[in-house]
Order: sequence, then C-alpha cells, then structure tokens
Amino acid sequence: MATFTTDFAKIYYSWQPNHEALDQRQKALQPYLVEQLQSLNTDTVRSDIPTTATVSEVKVWDVSKTAKDTFRVLFTVNQDLTKGKDRKSVTSTYTINVMQDSNGDMVLTKNPTIAAEPATARLKLPDTQSDNTVVSSTANDVTKFLKTFFGLYPQSDRNELKYYVNGGTRPIERNLKFVELLDPVFKQTKRGLTVTLSVKYLDTDNDMNQVSQYTLTLSKQSNNWIITDGI
Repeated sequence: MATFTTDFAKIYYSWQPNHEALDQRQKALQPYLVEQLQSLNTDTVRSDIPTTATVSEVKVWDVSKTAKDTFRVLFTVNQDLTKGKDRKSVTSTYTINVMQDSNGDMVLTKNPTIAAEPATARLKLPDTQSDNTVVSSTANDVTKFLKTFFGLYPQSDRNELKYYVNGGTRPIERNLKFVELLDPVFKQTKRGLTVTLSVKYLDTDNDMNQVSQYTLTLSKQSNNWIITDGI
C-alpha cells in the first residue's frame, strides 16, 4: 500500500507545463485511478501554467482499513517547484482511499484531499444521490455557509475555525484560493444535515487545481450553521 501510494504521488505531483509531457502524465495516472477520478483530474494541471514540479520525497504516515477492501492512506509530498527563475520547496499532506481486490490489485477511489500533518480527517466516499429531505431554502443557506468556510479554511487559525467547526480543527495553512463547490448532495439524517461535495481550490504555489472531497455533517446552533463532523 505504501509503495502504491508513493508511486502514484510521484506521478501525480510531478509535471512539465507542455502538452506532450502532460499527456504522458495523464496516461501514466490512468492505472491508479477509477474512471470517475480520471475525469475529475483532466484539468488539474494545464499546459499554460508557468510552474514545473518534481517530487523529492513521499512519506506515508498512516494506512487504516475503512472497509473490507478499502484503505485510507495519509501521506506527505515534498515538491520542488520552478517558476521562471524562482525556485522553492513545498510540503503538503493528503489522504486518499485505495481499494484492493482479492488479487492484490489496487486503485484509488478518492482523490487526494488536503489534510493537516500528521492528523487525519474523517472522510467518506460521497453519496451521489439526494433523497430530497432538505428543502431548497435550507440547501441554499448551507451552500452559502460552506462557500464562506472553504474560502477561509486554508489560511484560518484555530481560533477562527472554532466558529465554523464544532470544537475547532487543526489549521492547514496552505496557499489555496477557493474556486467553487462541486456537486453538493444534501440529506437529512438522524445525526443532522449531511452534505457530500467536492471543493475546488487553486494552489497558488504550484498552479494546480486541487479538488478535495468531503462528507460533512452540520447542525444549526443559535441560528448559525456549524460543522459537527467531516473536517
């Protein structure tokens, strides 16, 4: 599992901004990703960006079994970035879900999702169907709240995050610019209102579009929404 993750990360987080190199990168990634993730990652790195990236180190922090054939991997990537004459190194931490079949073959079922080092985020595979238990006005209200939260999340400190996440959460301190929420699905459960969604950021260090996937549980406290699980 650690070797699979390392091999994947070296391909995923390395690129040269030209069509031929990016086509080769995309082909090299195909065996690692389920079909839906191949589509999700088609434009994460564009040929018109100014940044070249290489991976100097991948460190796997934790591998935990989440289902009969699925494992959750927490890992850190060290990238060496070149943008014109400027060079710098960036360290980032992510989680992925890896499914392993009876033959030992592996494939990613969840896109690399930003996480704090070395703590892990409690994330689940998204549900793709809504059961219409949440009225549109509530969905709109929650969407507005989530846009505000994810806009602040990459650069917020622990004190600010406690107003959005019950009990607070570890800050991630990354240079990410919020772009949009993708395909939010709302459900009302016994635990509260659940939202499954993807969040698109632009990483301003390496010019990559970072798509993270979440399953969040929210509740309303004193007329304000708060995230109770999933971050």
